[in-house]
Amino acid sequence: MQRLLITESRIIYLILFYAMLNGIIILTLPLGIQAIINYIMGGRVSSSWVILIIIVMVGLILSGIIQIAQMKMTERLQQRIFTKSSFELAVRIPRIKLGAIQNRYAPEMVNQFFDTVTLQKGLSKLLVDYPTAALQIIFGLILISIYHPVFVFFSFGVVVLIYLIFKFTGPQGVETSLNESTHKYQVAHWLEELARTMGTFKLAGNTRLPLIRVDKLVMGYLDFRVRHFNILILQYKAMVAFKVIVVVALLIIGSLLLIQNEISIGQFVAAEIIIILIMNSIEKIIVGLETVYDTLTSIEKLGALTDLPLEEENNTYPVFPADQFGLSIVIENLRFRYPSTRDLVINHLSLRVGSGQKVVLLGTVGSGKSTLMQLLMGFYEDYEGLISYNGLSLSTLRLDRLRCEVGDNIWQEHIFKGSLRENLTMGDPDISDDQILEAISHLGLDDRVTLLPNGLDTELFPGGIKLPGTVAKKIILARSIMGNPRMLLLDLEVDFLKKEERKKLYDHVFSHPCTVLAATSDDEFMKRADKVIFMVRGNVAFEGNYEQFKQSPYAESLG
Repeated sequence: MQRLLITESRIIYLILFYAMLNGIIILTLPLGIQAIINYIMGGRVSSSWVILIIIVMVGLILSGIIQIAQMKMTERLQQRIFTKSSFELAVRIPRIKLGAIQNRYAPEMVNQFFDTVTLQKGLSKLLVDYPTAALQIIFGLILISIYHPVFVFFSFGVVVLIYLIFKFTGPQGVETSLNESTHKYQVAHWLEELARTMGTFKLAGNTRLPLIRVDKLVMGYLDFRVRHFNILILQYKAMVAFKVIVVVALLIIGSLLLIQNEISIGQFVAAEIIIILIMNSIEKIIVGLETVYDTLTSIEKLGALTDLPLEEENNTYPVFPADQFGLSIVIENLRFRYPSTRDLVINHLSLRVGSGQKVVLLGTVGSGKSTLMQLLMGFYEDYEGLISYNGLSLSTLRLDRLRCEVGDNIWQEHIFKGSLRENLTMGDPDISDDQILEAISHLGLDDRVTLLPNGLDTELFPGGIKLPGTVAKKIILARSIMGNPRMLLLDLEVDFLKKEERKKLYDHVFSHPCTVLAATSDDEFMKRADKVIFMVRGNVAFEGNYEQFKQSPYAESLG
């Protein structure tokens, strides 16, 4: 978020400059009024009197013009903040390290994007109102100090009182605002969960769990909301008391100085106008503190998203020879544990897969099959050992380029809100409609697509809802074989495929020169595979062909 604000520093500095200019212009008005009063007290009308009135009028006009310019720039700043925040998150979210959000729910985190709106409005208000108010206070105190040395001590007392108000209440205001925001998003997330699992709670009958949970969460929110409001009320009470003390003190001091002829009536009136401007500025700052807290909170919440570590973009581009279409894989002494666990999920695993080989990956529950596939896709970087493709270490490769060469349907693959074409091609402009139709024909989806109202341009709902489960799985599987990938990582639970669809898919996969690593217990696929690998506790317990596997004790574990 700090990067975002730095890139907008030019506009921010310009808004601040205009705020300073406007503050100075407004503070010159009391001086003009003082001079006008002095002329009036002299009982004469002169050209100087007319010029002073014109100067005051021009000052008011310039102040208005500057404020309009500020409004235009702040609107532009708001648009740019929203646009840049949107694009930054769109770039960063697909590249976030999975380990960084291992124990968090990503959709709930992304809700914090709506703090962008708070940041837009809050930052604009702070840039326009607060610099102007601060300058009016500073220059106002300097001006009245010129009138008499007594006002110097008065100004010093004002500064000390302002400092004490912020010192003893400011940190509590920020803390309660952050806690209030956290509980607000917890309420929103629970309501989203109710919407996501609506059928579950509908079928549960007369359950009170939704109300119980929301009551608990709302009570937490209201608790911190009340605490935050109490801080604001305390600050406002301090401001009211401060205002009374300052105005009364100035009236007493100014009156005594005027009676003793140490200041003129014009200076007394000007001092009163200046102090009113100062008090209005202080009131504007105090009343606007809620905006300050909301802005700081929004920066913190957005920073929690934008500061998540990203996958490293290494400089080595995977260059694969044209005459060797498949990828060769070498894994040596691989060890890996998830950030939240102590035990090794992959335990000293070594494996070699030749270019174009078709390999079946089997194992007991918790054997590490899915984890191995995730490591091969570069989802986790904190592993020990070696993973290489065509002799190039995975740790040195550009992951985005490598993933362009790999098709998969592992559990991280989902259907998103977009057209069927977008869900199949993932926005790749090089994939033609003919290639799409060929891929879906292998899975028996071509007839269904012709029945859709807009064909390939039909909009799909997130998660494939409103689609039969088999169709959603077929779409994801079709996505994996789209575009002739050099390697396929497949999680083949083929029960949802008809026999003829299964045959067409297998014919396509085995006729293609790509490397295949498939987690499947389907006998037909295993018979055609080059070898079968069985994993136990994160290591290779068996490696051989289908016949050898069937004679091994591990075949019995598949039932």
